[in-house]
Parts: sequence; structure tokens; C-alpha cells
Amino acid sequence: MAMISSVHSPDLGDGRAVAMTAQSHKTAEEQYEEQVRILIRIVSASTLGLLAFAAGLLIGTFLFS
Repeated sequence: MAMISSVHSPDLGDGRAVAMTAQSHKTAEEQYEEQVRILIRIVSASTLGLLAFAAGLLIGTFLFS
């Protein structure tokens, strides 16, 4: 498996451990807020996609009828 970064520090480990350690310091409230933001992004993207699809159907109905 290829390494993205070849920087090695004996204090920090291999990078993956640093990321996991940094995540473990988040409070439950911060984790909840992050999950809510992700959920809102998913819902927003899905809603925008559905609206674009509906608009396409509406425009197609008037153009090709």
C-alpha cells in the first residue's frame, strides 16, 4: 500500500494514529453537531437533485407535448 506522506516523526507515529487520537478528543456534543451537519448536507443534496429532476420533467412535458 502506498504511503501518501513520507514524513516520519517518532513523536507522532504514522499519521493514522494521530488522526484517530485527534478525533477521540472531540466531545459528544461536537460529534453530534458534525453528524447533524453531514445529515443536512445529504438531505440538501438529495432535495436539490429531486427538484432538478422535477423541473426537468416539467420542462420536458411542455417542450415535447
